[in-house]
Amino acid sequence: MASLQKGWTVEGDYKIPSDLQYANLRLWRKLIGMKQILVIMAAVVLVGCGKKDSPEPHTKAKGTPKAEVKKPLTEKSSGSGSGAQEGGGGEKVTLAKFLSGKRLYVDMGSRQAVLQFEKDGKFDVGVDIGGKIMSVEDGLTYKVSGPMKVTTYKKGKEDGGVIFPTGHPKKGDKIKFGPAAKQMDATITKIGDTSPMASGPGGG
Repeated sequence: MASLQKGWTVEGDYKIPSDLQYANLRLWRKLIGMKQILVIMAAVVLVGCGKKDSPEPHTKAKGTPKAEVKKPLTEKSSGSGSGAQEGGGGEKVTLAKFLSGKRLYVDMGSRQAVLQFEKDGKFDVGVDIGGKIMSVEDGLTYKVSGPMKVTTYKKGKEDGGVIFPTGHPKKGDKIKFGPAAKQMDATITKIGDTSPMASGPGGG
């Protein structure tokens, strides 16, 4: 092996001059430095490309309008009684309003009777005698005292009344009427308007 001299030596008679050796070393370091710079630049580019775009702020959704809550219709009572029912055209009809000015024809089984509710508050009871309505009890007054009840008065004192199955009487309804101690069953056969009655034994 050749003797070790200044500079790098290799086997044989060849020797790398020191100035060439140092020149190559400087070039190598320069290349290493450039390579590091390229690596750093590449890393910066990759980081920049990998960065996610920040999401755009969502616009605040407009509040949906609240559904209008409809309040249930309440039945308003009028007159002396309650228990309003629908009449024609959606009108609220109470028993008091319905009965005012009405004549009810009722079947008692053995005979026919008439109950008449005058607009001025008078109450008459009549019977059909030979096709003629005769008054058998006058001097009475009435007042609707419940959704399906009428109280009658004689000389200012309570004296029985009429009880209906609904607040809007109709043909076929079964009712009770008469003095409190002697209520009678009957069925409505017809409803009409009030009209004068002939005076009977208990009338006039």
